[in-house]
Amino acid sequence: MNSSQPSPDPTVPITPETLNSWSHSKKDEAILSLLQVQRELLQELAKTRRELDAQNSKTLRTSLAVIATQTWKLRARLQGYRTSQPTADLQRLFRHVEILQDTFQDLGLRLHDPVGEPFDFGLPLTVITSQPIPGATREYVLETVKPTIYWDHRLLQPGEVVIAVPEK
Repeated sequence: MNSSQPSPDPTVPITPETLNSWSHSKKDEAILSLLQVQRELLQELAKTRRELDAQNSKTLRTSLAVIATQTWKLRARLQGYRTSQPTADLQRLFRHVEILQDTFQDLGLRLHDPVGEPFDFGLPLTVITSQPIPGATREYVLETVKPTIYWDHRLLQPGEVVIAVPEK
């Protein structure tokens, strides 16, 4: 840098007159400095975007799991009210729950209720408790507290279950 020319004050805007008074090397140095600042800002912006995406993605995944689980629970509770002659209000409520479930499928969500399936500790399930069952020959899922949820074939939420175990 030419010491006879003052370095630009970052708080003072560069006018065309100031720029015209600089030598080519001074202009080149200023351009390189601006490019360095731009690169640092872009790197910081990319880092911030990645952090926000990760935070938003986690929030989205958690929210989807909660909404899907609550819809699953609502549908399970409504099954107890199914009759041969449901009221118009119940029919509408069933339809809304089915629309929600169809929407989850459209989003790539798949809910799995493993009730009655053999239990294995390698499955994406959290055991809440176990219950001895007379006549049981192996462990199996007795009750589902929360379904296992997959989003685009990736585990979003492990299921929570009660398992039946053989009586001792």
